Amino acid sequence: MRFLLFAAIAALSAGPAAAQEADGFLSRFAGPWTAEGHVMGEKVRYCAEGAFVFGGAFLELRITDAAEPPQYDASVFIGRSEAKGDYVAHWLDVFGADGARVVGTGEASGDVLTLVFPYETSVFHDRFEFEGPGAFRLLIEADEDGRRSVFADYAFRRGSCSAA
Repeated sequence: MRFLLFAAIAALSAGPAAAQEADGFLSRFAGPWTAEGHVMGEKVRYCAEGAFVFGGAFLELRITDAAEPPQYDASVFIGRSEAKGDYVAHWLDVFGADGARVVGTGEASGDVLTLVFPYETSVFHDRFEFEGPGAFRLLIEADEDGRRSVFADYAFRRGSCSAA
């Protein structure tokens, strides 16, 4: 009887969360990354690490400014909704709770994951596009009153990163 109880608990704990790690798209983010690009026209360099958290329920992409001391730090949690078949994302960063009120949603198609974050003052469109093995681009566009402009554009390359 105890064996059946433990087997049932193990099966439940390996359910939806384990499916996140098996998700072919999200698993591509796992591991270390170096990112270079621009935010609001300013050049930036970040170190990033992708890892499954909360028993595999979410992929966390931790992004930290390579400068000392870091000027920016964020964790982006992305999970796939089995019920809806789409992706849900939470972008938490040094700017605090006000920005964290917004949940992003979107879909993956081929090598592209597009997430939409409907902030109060503008809608952000985050486009993660894999550009071959070990490389992806993150383009973030702000949509204000129907006009899109580039907020940030990063090239991520596989590999560990050190401070600039």
